[in-house]
Amino acid sequence: MRASRACRARAHALRRTTSTATWRSSGASPTRTTRTPRRSSSGSPGRPRRPRRSPAARPRAPPASRSPPLPRPRRRARPHPTSATWDAASGTWLRSEGSTPAMAASGERLSAVNVVSIVAVHEQTKFKAQGGTLVPTYKLKGEGDATIATGGKTIAVTWKKAAPEDPMRLYLPDGTEALLAPGNTWVELVPQGKGSLTVS
Repeated sequence: MRASRACRARAHALRRTTSTATWRSSGASPTRTTRTPRRSSSGSPGRPRRPRRSPAARPRAPPASRSPPLPRPRRRARPHPTSATWDAASGTWLRSEGSTPAMAASGERLSAVNVVSIVAVHEQTKFKAQGGTLVPTYKLKGEGDATIATGGKTIAVTWKKAAPEDPMRLYLPDGTEALLAPGNTWVELVPQGKGSLTVS
């Protein structure tokens, strides 16, 4: 029994000496660290839960971009003929749109002392209206045919306009300048090659 105890003591001392030499050769102190497992809310060890975010704090995905609706093509209003009828009682030309008398907002019949119809080139511009329709315009430069209705009569004349900023002048067939009767004047534009003017 004594021999066996001595052998055990020597073996134990030898293990301690060998272990100490190993620690010194590594250059680090023989310290041990122990980690205490965290416990969940249920009491059992586990990973800590992240704090919940309120719905307002959660990042929301940006709304998907929506393309604007395409404009619907609008129907063009059908052109209706306009007419002027001489009224001897008032000494004016009474205006009508189709078969309907043209009335003012006050309820009075639209009338004019002089009605001048200008025939000119009607062309498209680079400007667009709603729905992509090109905006037309009249080319009022140069000269063209015209008709004057005044005093119950109609006279064929020629209109001339040298520049856009110049006033338009009307000339009789003999070359003299046409004069209008005192009073209001209506000017009707007739598209050349597309419109028509009828005198009856």
